[in-house]
Amino acid sequence: MKKIGLIVLAAALTQGALAQNSKGADTSIYKDINDDCKKMSVKLTYSINGELIRKFDQTFTVTGMNKAEKDALVNRIMDSLKIPNPVTPPPPTPPQAPKRKRFA
Repeated sequence: MKKIGLIVLAAALTQGALAQNSKGADTSIYKDINDDCKKMSVKLTYSINGELIRKFDQTFTVTGMNKAEKDALVNRIMDSLKIPNPVTPPPPTPPQAPKRKRFA
């Protein structure tokens, strides 16, 4: 019975740490995926303010899977570990040359 209580307490503390991330925390998500069409290695590290929250390192047999199926597998892993999907910022806009003033 004590083990169940400790597990519930650990889960609650972890959820609390993830909830604190919503405002102003420095979040780091490292994702390394190596795929040779037979095996796919997935390495994930999720940190908040320099504190390691989640770490995952697993190899999967992916023979016969297409890219969409492999992407779905990685997304399911991230969802199950409660790692947010990183949002890619929009590309920067190229600088524009200053407009020349014409003197009459």
